[in-house]
Amino acid sequence: MRSRPAIPGEGFAVSPPSLGWMALLAWFLVFGNAGAGESNPSTDWSVAGGELIVELNQGVLAPLGIEAIAVKSLADIRPEHPLGYRRLRFEGLSIQQIRFSAPGGAVDEFFDGYLHYHGGLRLTVGDESLDLVDFRVAPHPAQAGVFQLLDRDGTSWATLDHGHYELVDDGAALELRHANLSMTSRMAELTGRPTLAGQVIGVVHLRAPVVSAGSLQPVRGSQCSSPNWPTEPGFEADVALTAMNAAGGFDPVHFLRCQDCNGADGGPVVIAPNAKLRNVGTADVPWWEQFTPPQPPYGNDQHPFLVWNLYRLDGDGRFEQIGVSGVKHAFFTVNTGCPCAGGNILWTECEDTYSAGNNDLGAFLAPRNEIVPAAALWGRCNSLFDPNCDAVEDGSTTDPFDNRLRLMEQDLDPSANPAARYFVEAWYVVRDDIDIFNTMGWREVTPTWNGATWEFPVAGDFSEGSALDAWVDPAALATGQESVVLETADGSVRVSVAVTDLQDGTWRYDYAVMNHDFMRAGTAGVEPNLELLTNVGFNAIELPLAVNATLTDTGFARADRTRGQDWAASVGPGAIRWENPGDTPLDWGTAFRFSLVVDRPPGTVPFRLYSVPAVAPLSVTILGPESPELLFGDGFESPASQ
Repeated sequence: MRSRPAIPGEGFAVSPPSLGWMALLAWFLVFGNAGAGESNPSTDWSVAGGELIVELNQGVLAPLGIEAIAVKSLADIRPEHPLGYRRLRFEGLSIQQIRFSAPGGAVDEFFDGYLHYHGGLRLTVGDESLDLVDFRVAPHPAQAGVFQLLDRDGTSWATLDHGHYELVDDGAALELRHANLSMTSRMAELTGRPTLAGQVIGVVHLRAPVVSAGSLQPVRGSQCSSPNWPTEPGFEADVALTAMNAAGGFDPVHFLRCQDCNGADGGPVVIAPNAKLRNVGTADVPWWEQFTPPQPPYGNDQHPFLVWNLYRLDGDGRFEQIGVSGVKHAFFTVNTGCPCAGGNILWTECEDTYSAGNNDLGAFLAPRNEIVPAAALWGRCNSLFDPNCDAVEDGSTTDPFDNRLRLMEQDLDPSANPAARYFVEAWYVVRDDIDIFNTMGWREVTPTWNGATWEFPVAGDFSEGSALDAWVDPAALATGQESVVLETADGSVRVSVAVTDLQDGTWRYDYAVMNHDFMRAGTAGVEPNLELLTNVGFNAIELPLAVNATLTDTGFARADRTRGQDWAASVGPGAIRWENPGDTPLDWGTAFRFSLVVDRPPGTVPFRLYSVPAVAPLSVTILGPESPELLFGDGFESPASQ
């Protein structure tokens, strides 16, 4: 089992204690009368002491008016950016313990006990205050894998959820890394905003030395130690996104920070989701952290990539993407729901989770254009993380707004978007995965301004697949709707359309072009020293238009409202065309909307997508303005009647 620093740039300086009389006394005091049943020496473990690091997100705390005073902390590092993370470190006391089950070293259940920390925090919110000095961390009594942050009286003020826990250093210590620090309902009430229950306010990492160890002998034998890779005949990778939610049913997507927010015309707003997945295939999937020395099966540091998007369905029926994240480089799988230990392989039948706080870590966030999505390849050389191609990580995302999903408040404001509905989508890009559409999923949310921050309560259940299905569902098409997926060697693209009869002799055509994973890449070198020289999506789309048609309106909407330019529509002989002005390509994982109003009823027409000038365009047949003239669908010379 490979251990790693719990926090980028800062490890835990902890040594396992000796099992002296104090540890034995602690065991008796905490567990002697716990009534938890007989212990199993081969599977039961316990930990005590250690250290805890909490990273408080000033992007959430500051607008809520929450101030934190650190008491007896080992370290207190203020963020360079005022809306970044403040990092505090606290020492654990070794007399209290947490007991848990870890058959074969695979942590699967936390029983009882707690860890006690020296010092802590005093939080103030207006005239209210909260004393978290000498705080404790204990397993949640009702939610598996979740911990509570308790005050001296045992009151729960926050949860530690969606964390990655692992026995490290050959079973010498337990680490819980990158867990959400989420408000309980009691803390939310203290802020005067009870709807903030579940809001992520930071990230927690803890390390506790093992004081009572079970066996590290794998219980599933070779199935947990000899992977069946997707490169081997007869084994298929199939990772399914199974949920987007927080512990206890809280919101699936979280506000993290905003620049000059007022609920109407500020921004950008940064959000990130919680996401859970499961290996439903027959192959085990590599999950090596970036800059791990080359590993099987691909001879590199292969790992999945997570992206997320936000879409809006306007009251008039137009559907468009309004936010696009960067790429989250996955680095660890906790492997729950199976007998395998956490680490760098997602074994079959195992589950993993990534939290909103985890998905905001700049050390793992980078631009999308460094990835060839259809192949799940990362061009490490001359990337953000390795700008000089020396295989050493010497770059990262430092600004808390970069490589995040960023929204402008005018796209969320209900007064500017009456009757609008919103959908958040997450997608794992996994190499050799046989079905990209079950690696993505979405939920409807309702953006709500609470006077200080944005909230995103759920308005619907989790659905597998593309969020475009919320607008035009291929399995339940309404009149005037169509959805076509085009598969190519360079990836797939979906074109969906909804046609509206305006009852005045004109029709409105709204197209959403979703570039799932299409990119034409130019590369140099080979893995692991691969470099992407070019990575091009789409730069123009074209539709036939009758020469004598009357065009009364056009529209366009791009995915990222915080940068780039709109594509302008131009009408030429027998066609209407939208083209990239130069800095706004339709790249992978994003959708653009193209609209027109014309006096032609719907018929079957070719829809063309242009990537690079020297390569022929892609074409799909879909509903569009009927044209009696020659169409350009087949060599620009096929009559409409053929």
